[in-house]
Amino acid sequence: MGKDKQMKKKLITLLLTLMVAILAVQPASAQKDKVNIKGEVVSVDAGTMTVKSNKGETFVVAIPAGFDMSTIQVGVSVLVKGRNAQNGSIEADSIKLVGKSSKASDDDYQEKPEGSKDNSAFCADGKQEKTHPLAPKISERYGVTEEMVMGYFCEGYSIGAIMLAIKTSQLDGITSNPGDLLASRTAGNAWGQIWKGLGLIGSEKDGHSPPGLLKKPDHAGPKNKD
Repeated sequence: MGKDKQMKKKLITLLLTLMVAILAVQPASAQKDKVNIKGEVVSVDAGTMTVKSNKGETFVVAIPAGFDMSTIQVGVSVLVKGRNAQNGSIEADSIKLVGKSSKASDDDYQEKPEGSKDNSAFCADGKQEKTHPLAPKISERYGVTEEMVMGYFCEGYSIGAIMLAIKTSQLDGITSNPGDLLASRTAGNAWGQIWKGLGLIGSEKDGHSPPGLLKKPDHAGPKNKD
């Protein structure tokens, strides 16, 4: 009987030790999964966005349900707080725009319109040979030259606006070139207004999705009456 009691005590002690170890590891693991990302939005999809961090890393971020997607556009800076997901993406718990107040008015966005941004870090005398890190990727993806991308960039346009202008100009039925589209942005027209004027949004029968999205929404296109 004495041996049985000793065995039970050892077993209980072992179980308690394991429980303490598990409780100690779980908070550390949960803390490790948490991430903070500060960077520029380079693309927006249905429910996700791709962020180029200030450290040069690229992350696919799953946007929380109920989040106002109208505040997220290519080229804006964001601070993302979230967790690592099993598929390699980031599940965002919160997303905040960086560099402007949440109460900013539409007029605040016109302080530095497209075509007047300070891109001197790449475009000042003696620095023209240093390209923006996204210029080669845009060049490869859309079949344009890096010189074209950097030319617009050094004219004062954001890299996000340049990417959207090139992508929009390559859509079926669009005759406007990237320069025309960027000039429209300089004139104060938002991308939504430009896309609406080109017939890319505003009508389900057109079957188009805005160039800021990577796939066509389910409702787009004519309905099959059969």
